Amino acid sequence: MEKCDRWHAGLAALSIDAADEAAIDREASRIAWRGQTFRALAKWIITHQQSRIGTPTREGKAFAEALAHAKFSEAQAARIKAEGLEYGHDLVEIPESLDACEKCRPFLGRIFSITGKTPGFPKLEE
Repeated sequence: MEKCDRWHAGLAALSIDAADEAAIDREASRIAWRGQTFRALAKWIITHQQSRIGTPTREGKAFAEALAHAKFSEAQAARIKAEGLEYGHDLVEIPESLDACEKCRPFLGRIFSITGKTPGFPKLEE
């Protein structure tokens, strides 16, 4: 099964629609700004969905954790970028993480310019 197909199957297993995904994005941002972890977001997703679909299956819970990890990572990156700019910092280091995905691994431990204005450092792209 292709990664995209698994993603859509997971969304369907948790009955997540566009409105739910927007709510998850908002909650991910709140959790990131409070300094909590992606596990808090996974718990929120499962609790949020239980009222609609009952107790999720084991696969549904695993997908909720994967979704939480992805959404939290996006929110955490946005938080770090905003804080850096707020305090007048342009450089950001991508921390090394054991659970980084294949797409992120080449960037781990590297330093980037948020605005692209600091010579010698590549611009941080979304």
